[in-house]
Amino acid sequence: MTENERFRCLVDYLKENRYIRNQQQFVEDVKSDKTTISQLLNGRISAPKILFGNVCAAYPFISMEWLRDGKGEMLKIPDSATRPRVDLYATGGGNEILDGVTLAQCEQVPVVPLFPRYDFTMRITGESMLPYLHAGDEVACLRINEPTFLQWGRIHVLSTTQGIVIKKIFDADGGIRCVSFNPDFPDFIIPKQEIYSYNLVVGLIRL
Repeated sequence: MTENERFRCLVDYLKENRYIRNQQQFVEDVKSDKTTISQLLNGRISAPKILFGNVCAAYPFISMEWLRDGKGEMLKIPDSATRPRVDLYATGGGNEILDGVTLAQCEQVPVVPLFPRYDFTMRITGESMLPYLHAGDEVACLRINEPTFLQWGRIHVLSTTQGIVIKKIFDADGGIRCVSFNPDFPDFIIPKQEIYSYNLVVGLIRL
């Protein structure tokens, strides 16, 4: 992989995992200019030496050795990196309440390096998402802070006034339509004002 290809791979990774919205944000994060980054990604120039340091300062999980020399892996995740495991079950019907749970109340577990970026994990229960998700599975979730980043048709963990649910979600005119994989569980709609947070499921652990 050439230097230019590594930079293209890096920018694609940052976009896919929502570290950046677009190429312009990358330009700003690494303190460069639009022309330099465009020419670099198109293979017309080599990276200025200062850019390597700026990239690794902006995104400390990126390996300098990989970016500069192509050695090792792109991601540099320290052994001590952890994410909180929320000590509540996500359920089909919403019997548990997430509101009020603090970081201090959560167990810290090692990051799974093969997953995309995520903010926490949570074990689930119930049968509404069979056969895709089973009781006892642990899902890795990315907090979605911008409604424009919601991905309709994908599985999300929702923290609501009635509790936690894990469903495929769709827009429904002021509400969110929640859909199960298991046909025995009917769809239902949650008003958007009753949803505290949206969390995209990006990984699954099954023991």
